[in-house]
Amino acid sequence: MNARAMAPRLACALLPALLAACATPPKPKELEAYEMLRTGNNLQEANKKSPDLVASAEKLGEKSREEWQSNDLEDSRRDAIMANIKLKTALALMEQEQLKTKIQTLSADQAKAEEEAADLSEKLANETEKLALLQK
Repeated sequence: MNARAMAPRLACALLPALLAACATPPKPKELEAYEMLRTGNNLQEANKKSPDLVASAEKLGEKSREEWQSNDLEDSRRDAIMANIKLKTALALMEQEQLKTKIQTLSADQAKAEEEAADLSEKLANETEKLALLQK
């Protein structure tokens, strides 16, 4: 075969390989994990409690997406992991605050219940004493 006839065949054979080399690689699992965490219901509440952490996580997440698009997978993974850590920290701080509030409410309820139990015990003791006197 002459060179002119082989050139189109060679181009057809190499074109898919060239296109595959330019394609975006699969999204790193770390970036997917960050995006899943970000879609949770508590993000707005965490943003109220720790706006700096959430903003930092958002910046790192965006940077990770950009690095993934430009095929810089190692940096994309690193930034996605850092974004995940910061967002989890913000969520944990928010949850801690909610649990502290719940503990205070439950402690107040417990104190009220203990006071009521003491009052009822005193009334029971009085009634038991009255019953003992009536039986004599």
